[in-house]
Amino acid sequence: MLAQAFPSRAALIGLALAAMLVGAWGCSPRVGGSMSPDDALNDLRRENLQLKDQIAQMERKIDLRIAEIDSLKQELNAGDGAAAGARNRPRPVALKFARYTGGIDVDNDGRDDLIRIYLQPVDQQGRVLPVAAEVTVTLAQISDGHARVLTTKSWTSAELDGAYRSGLTGTYYTLETPLPADVPRDVDLIAKATLVEGDSGVTLSQQAPFKIK
Repeated sequence: MLAQAFPSRAALIGLALAAMLVGAWGCSPRVGGSMSPDDALNDLRRENLQLKDQIAQMERKIDLRIAEIDSLKQELNAGDGAAAGARNRPRPVALKFARYTGGIDVDNDGRDDLIRIYLQPVDQQGRVLPVAAEVTVTLAQISDGHARVLTTKSWTSAELDGAYRSGLTGTYYTLETPLPADVPRDVDLIAKATLVEGDSGVTLSQQAPFKIK
């Protein structure tokens, strides 16, 4: 019964091909009209190549979806026996601020304009882990032992995904929070990032002080 609840790869490909072929047939040239036979053949060849590319792309997407479905089926079939394995599955357990996190002078006027955080969610082995989550960054000014909130900025899961970077400098999410114009020079700020993971609802946070010039 469980297997019947999920479409097969052949069924998915068949539906996709049927949709593409119907669309292609509707816009295919008709030999015998105002178009010459050579032009019609060239158009047909061009459409054939386009269809092959579309089919290849569709098959890659279907393969990924089938892999996802297979994974879900395995989890459902495993039932409670999967609990031990789930505990070892990589999951975000902490946040880190990567190197170079701090104030940035965007317009080179000698005054920091924003706080740029290179945020790294890490798993139980300390590895940077991509996440589907919402993040909020709060900037607070420290004065006489008290914190005064200056500004707060939030990122949706989609916006956070767009902030993901991975390259020679490392893997992180780049988050920028503008500083209010009236922030005094040479003050101490605390930046706090709070992440709420989408699937589990787990909330993680990290904060660090920064000197703003």
